Amino acid sequence: QVDIATIQVTVDNTAPMARISYPQVDQVFRYQDNRVITFQAEASDAIGVDRLVWQIDGVEVGQSVQLPYALTWPAVAGRHTLQVEAYDRAGNLGRSEIVQFIVLTGQP
Repeated sequence: QVDIATIQVTVDNTAPMARISYPQVDQVFRYQDNRVITFQAEASDAIGVDRLVWQIDGVEVGQSVQLPYALTWPAVAGRHTLQVEAYDRAGNLGRSEIVQFIVLTGQP
């Protein structure tokens, strides 16, 4: 007797798309003490997005695993960079453009 089995395999070698929707490039935030900024991003992939990794100044500061992709960050004075990395379910990596922004403290 011969049994025939079929296994469906999906090959995904396409990186997901990642884009920062907030803040805008060179956006300036003016804050007093104890303020936060909520960053927002978009990501998509044909098979599905597994997670988004948030990086500020090149350091991982959080992850998002479901929509909406957002991160609340305690504002720190200075010029900063923000980038997100999107990973799909196959492990492919897509990076957003780097967005620079500025946080000023005190009175405007």
